[in-house]
Amino acid sequence: MRGLPPPLPKSEREEVEDERKKRLAPISAQKPGGASPVKKFVGSNFLRRVAEDGKDVLVLVTRPFCQSCMDLALAFELLGKALQAEPRVVLGKIDAQLNDLPPTVLPPALPPALPLLLLFPAKNKPWKEGGGEGGREGGGVPIFVALSQPSPALQDLAEFLTTEGSFGTGLKMATLEQMGALAIDEEVIRARLEAEERSLLRNQIRQHYDLPLLDKLAGEVVFDGHRWQVWLGGLSLVMNAFFVLSWYLSSVAEAAKRKKKAKGRDGMKTE
Repeated sequence: MRGLPPPLPKSEREEVEDERKKRLAPISAQKPGGASPVKKFVGSNFLRRVAEDGKDVLVLVTRPFCQSCMDLALAFELLGKALQAEPRVVLGKIDAQLNDLPPTVLPPALPPALPLLLLFPAKNKPWKEGGGEGGREGGGVPIFVALSQPSPALQDLAEFLTTEGSFGTGLKMATLEQMGALAIDEEVIRARLEAEERSLLRNQIRQHYDLPLLDKLAGEVVFDGHRWQVWLGGLSLVMNAFFVLSWYLSSVAEAAKRKKKAKGRDGMKTE
């Protein structure tokens, strides 16, 4: 049996087109609303996270209920998706309202103009020893580049990282065409970020209860006022009231029957 003929060699134009398709292949955008590519930092682990050797660590310093912070956080999430194939870059986010940044990074006397971007390049690590107590936790005095009031445009964030970072244009980052395709996730990501802010607001200003069920009802139903939860709660109350009323009427009717029977027996005894 004769084998198949060998494939014809590709022309130079076909090879160029194949290479172009590989470069523009759609990147995996995970699942809409899936796990965030941005890690959450807190004050206690901040220096340890940004001191990681061999990695550029880009941190977004933000606060809740700030529209410019929300817009930048959205672009920051998209940047994380654009860099999902690049293990040498870590994106982190810290809430400056709920966490104290180390004094070697942000002196307490200087409140930051938020949002703020802090880049801790791999080329400057490990840091030299010195500084205060906060610096020693991270292995030295942190060296970073700060960008106040950054643009919320995804391309501008990518340019800042390639210009100021350690790896330049060698980063495994989505192309401009792929970044444009990431825009389809904007509404899903914005909805998740707004839900996180709403949850934070709910837990900040409302009264808390020890019973988990009562705390959930007070937080999600009463405070948030989700319409389906309110209707469900109202329907539950109506059904409970109906069952209680039915039980009461049944009990009254049963008591009346027993009383009537008792009167009948008394009357027969009298006769």
